[in-house]
Amino acid sequence: MLGLGPVRLPAYLDRPELVTRGEGARVDVAGDERWAAPLETLFVAALAEDLRAAVPAREVVAWPWPAGAAPEWVASVEVLRFERAPDGAGVLEARWTLRRGAEVVERGVTRARERPRAAGTAASVEALSAAVRALADELAAAAAGARP
Repeated sequence: MLGLGPVRLPAYLDRPELVTRGEGARVDVAGDERWAAPLETLFVAALAEDLRAAVPAREVVAWPWPAGAAPEWVASVEVLRFERAPDGAGVLEARWTLRRGAEVVERGVTRARERPRAAGTAASVEALSAAVRALADELAAAAAGARP
């Protein structure tokens, strides 16, 4: 069993609207382009589903888990960036830690920039989903490499 969590997103993403990175540190908030649910909920669900696909036959449970029922393997993620670029690409930067019990097995940083297949919001959201998949693939590879 693989535990996922905690997963933390930066405060600038705590909003219903999609965010596009502007010049420098500026972010632009879309007035009429919104997530279907809170982004943290969507992100964790997408990452868990992508992990299930990347590590077949393994159960993935989201944090918080019941006291005394911690999974053997745990992946925690701190998202640093998750936004649309001005060209519509999906950009993700995240630090992650993989633990087995209390032992840190591996730490890493995932940087993904996924190009959209077309113009528009739907294509940008697909690119963001592909960036989450890239994170899942790196976590799955780290878990596979760390097994005894």
